[in-house]
Amino acid sequence: MVMIVQYPHILRFTIVTDAVPYEDSNGDTVIPVGTAGVFEIKCRFETNSKGSTIPSNDGENVIYSWMIYMPLNQIDIPKRIDVVGLNKGVEFAKGTVLNFSRDQLNARAWV
Repeated sequence: MVMIVQYPHILRFTIVTDAVPYEDSNGDTVIPVGTAGVFEIKCRFETNSKGSTIPSNDGENVIYSWMIYMPLNQIDIPKRIDVVGLNKGVEFAKGTVLNFSRDQLNARAWV
């Protein structure tokens, strides 16, 4: 019998842990200088095979490469953070977070 794993991948990123990120006048997330911490979150990467877009801060539509699903109880991931996707310890995806959303059943990041 094949067991289906809801979150088979790992999302890895580095974020400043002792400084509070904030949004500047353009609506972009700014990470102040401070001590960096590496985070790893169980997740599921899904490719954007349809070429779907999301709006950027300047009103343009941006095509994202990956939709990343993760459990609700994870930390918020600021926009413009560089992330890496791992599958069984091997890097298979990388990019920059374009948006993050916490929904009813899970959290999502667009990369």
